[in-house]
Amino acid sequence: MGRIPQHLDEKLIECGKAVLLKHGIRAINIRSICAETKINLGMFVYYFKSRSNFIKTILESFIKDMEVAILNESKDITDPLQKLKCVMTVSLKIGRQNHATFEKIVEDIDSSSEEMLRSLHQSIQSKYKGFWHNLIEDCKAQNYIDQNLETEKITSVFVGGLLFYAKSLESLSLSDEQYEQKVNEMMDFLLEKIAPPPTAIKNFGEAVLNS
Repeated sequence: MGRIPQHLDEKLIECGKAVLLKHGIRAINIRSICAETKINLGMFVYYFKSRSNFIKTILESFIKDMEVAILNESKDITDPLQKLKCVMTVSLKIGRQNHATFEKIVEDIDSSSEEMLRSLHQSIQSKYKGFWHNLIEDCKAQNYIDQNLETEKITSVFVGGLLFYAKSLESLSLSDEQYEQKVNEMMDFLLEKIAPPPTAIKNFGEAVLNS
């Protein structure tokens, strides 16, 4: 067998992501993507074996792109509360920019009979749940969030509350600045609700000074 040309898989993935972002999972047609990229079907099978594996690869690449964007924005922030706020703000902005795409992807997964898609969806949800848990635990360790509150419940209130609020803003014609301002106001409101009581803050400060 001759030498396999390099980067053809990346070309197929990028083309697949373009279709995914514009039309959703159901519109991904392997023959059309091969024709668009001028890559023969045999090479597609060599790299991905099946349409299901290809879709899985595209979705994972799409999620990875979002992770990189979010982490790049927050990588230089050391304060856990500011990192939490930055990550949430960037996540919601990405969600707003790709709202129609996300809804279409979720709709396609929910209506799909492919176990692979459902399994991937669950693993992504589990991964991000752990991601938010870690950020919140870091805030609890620095006494930004009441340490007596369960992290699971905080995640539901803080992350779930902001996602619900962001969804309610979709019907409003807001500029990016107005949107970010409203999100930050709601974030501050929710953080105030889960902040430790004043005595706990005082005791924590004294413990830090005496350590």
